[in-house]
Amino acid sequence: MIKFIFLSLLLFIDIKAQSSMNFVGDIMLGRRYYCTNANSYSSNNQDLEDNLCLMPDGFCDNFGSPGIIPTCGTNILFEGVKSYFQNSDFINVGNLESVVTLDTSTPHLGYDSCKIVFHSCPEIIPELVDVNFSFLNLGNNHVLDYLSTGIISTNLYLNNAGIAYGGSGLDSLSACAPSLMALDNGLKIYFLSSSSVNGEDEGDLCEPLSTAGENSPGFCEMSEISINNQMSLLSSDQDSALIVYQMHTGYEYSFEPENRLGLDYEYDPFLNTLSDRTIEMAHYAVDAGADIVVQHHPHVIQGLEFYNNKLIAHSLGNFIFDQNFPETWSSLILNADFNENGFIDYKAIPIYLNYYLPQIATGNLGNYILDFLSMKSRKLGTFLKVDRESNIANLVYDEPFYSFSKDTTLILEQDENGGFISKPIRLDKNFHIQEIFSSEDIDYRLGREIIWMGDFDFNPPVDSCVNKSTYYWNMRTSEIDSSIFWNGNSSVKMVRNPLNTDNALVDNYYCYPLVNQPEEISVRGYIKTENSNDTRIGVRFYESRCNGIIETQYTSDIDGTTDWSEHYKNIIVPENSRYIDLRMVSFPNDSLESIAYFDNVGVIEWEEWNLDQVLYPNDYYYYQIKSSSNIVNITLNEKSYYFSEQFSIGDNNFDGSIDVIDIILIINISIDIYTPSNEEFVASDANQDGSVNILDIIELVNIIIGNDI
Repeated sequence: MIKFIFLSLLLFIDIKAQSSMNFVGDIMLGRRYYCTNANSYSSNNQDLEDNLCLMPDGFCDNFGSPGIIPTCGTNILFEGVKSYFQNSDFINVGNLESVVTLDTSTPHLGYDSCKIVFHSCPEIIPELVDVNFSFLNLGNNHVLDYLSTGIISTNLYLNNAGIAYGGSGLDSLSACAPSLMALDNGLKIYFLSSSSVNGEDEGDLCEPLSTAGENSPGFCEMSEISINNQMSLLSSDQDSALIVYQMHTGYEYSFEPENRLGLDYEYDPFLNTLSDRTIEMAHYAVDAGADIVVQHHPHVIQGLEFYNNKLIAHSLGNFIFDQNFPETWSSLILNADFNENGFIDYKAIPIYLNYYLPQIATGNLGNYILDFLSMKSRKLGTFLKVDRESNIANLVYDEPFYSFSKDTTLILEQDENGGFISKPIRLDKNFHIQEIFSSEDIDYRLGREIIWMGDFDFNPPVDSCVNKSTYYWNMRTSEIDSSIFWNGNSSVKMVRNPLNTDNALVDNYYCYPLVNQPEEISVRGYIKTENSNDTRIGVRFYESRCNGIIETQYTSDIDGTTDWSEHYKNIIVPENSRYIDLRMVSFPNDSLESIAYFDNVGVIEWEEWNLDQVLYPNDYYYYQIKSSSNIVNITLNEKSYYFSEQFSIGDNNFDGSIDVIDIILIINISIDIYTPSNEEFVASDANQDGSVNILDIIELVNIIIGNDI
């Protein structure tokens, strides 16, 4: 049973002992969860807000059709992740990005010029309880959407539900106050929060000044002074308690943390500079005593950073939110085990917002998300080991340690400049490319896949009540087919006939940003046809989100009946291109029904040729070779966290038994008397943590004792 007791500034929660904490990103359950086309720029947006919780007949007029909540109810909202969060060992922590209120009479003062206000209705509170949230951060830029009314109402609803909260208040004293969670084993956990997203003072006319003052409501200001003041309240407990610090900061839709100070405030996913205030403040909080720092606000995934033996999560993305930008639909759960000494183990579980509903991401989609996180974290000096079978990434303390070389001979195609070039060649993602070399004259480049749903295999069950308009693909008259596919378990089936002259195109929903602004991309995929006419895969470039068409390019047309075959086209990115959509298209045959199947389609974003430094682990999925010769021999040097050969862990002399001789070899390796081969190292690494030391000796002793028993 959870109980709340107010002790001066501390919110005190008495809860049973737990050993693991889940952190998730932004939570907002208003707006499009009620009306499918609701937006924050309509002149009558407040009419929608006023009727949101009442849902009278016709309340979605001019805002699309009724959304998930009025159509399906609220119990569907967390169905895809509920089983994970209901584990009794977990303390679940999120960022509640909207106030919970029935009273919408006081929209913030910026409402007259910009309509970005939203709220969640009280009916979502039981679902937050059911999914087992223990603590919700309220210190964010939407805390004043309905001024003091919204803050007071939200606090009351969370209090009544037994969910702890912090980060905002009716004055700076309450907004900056720590919240204390006391476990029944005596361990104390303090939650602290602050925000830098402060509306008008940073050029954002859509939001009010949100920093709480001595007599004014809002969130706790993110500054060195605030952090010092917050920590001073805990001075006697800092060494014996865990301190969780949450920061609402950064720049929306930026995939890497960056400095927003001095910039004109606008939504822009193309700012990727790593020199930033958010990193500085996270470091400051760690140096001041925080055991973990979790940041939110960008709505997209950013990297994890291990700093001074403490983890910083710069953005976990949206956990459940109604934004219709596809890049906001990938998310993460950060799981952190802890004991009385601090946080001791970390792993990332990928999430995907399927029709705005969070689902555990599996298969290739899950690995794409984790590889993306791994690369972003690697740029921050932090290493993630992706388990491609379980779709979980663990934080480790070293780069991949097993080395592999693969020799191959390539036959290249003639290019338009008189030289020769290979097709895009897929890398084995059980390994991470380190370099490619040859005794012959070659250039090579590496590329990442930016369209993550191109195998059409991630199709979790969705209740028929859910409006299917928000999906990664605009399917139009096509459909997912689970009987014919190139690989995996599904493809897209497009059927045309002489009377079917409508636009049967399949393309990305609401376009996708070219975040890294590459000079060249490749569009590629597999196609199978029956009586087809001009079947092809292409990409369209835009100046802005699905607006300002620049040009469209396609692979070569396919006619007639063909088996599965790969098709691609290298494309120089036109000037001023910022967004793309990937397009699959075919046309009616003059007399016969035609069918086209598409599978494993995508867009490769290429790095420059002969990259000076290749980081690993990385998110490169393809490489391409060019040369003056049409046949070249190359060697791929790769790294991996996993050894590819099968043998018994512990049997490092490979004699078929695990005994004291194996322990002696581990001792010699751990004290640097003996340098092991790859095979000897991995067999000696009994606990599989990437190092050979006394822990492996203990593990091996336990194995030997177990065998004797």
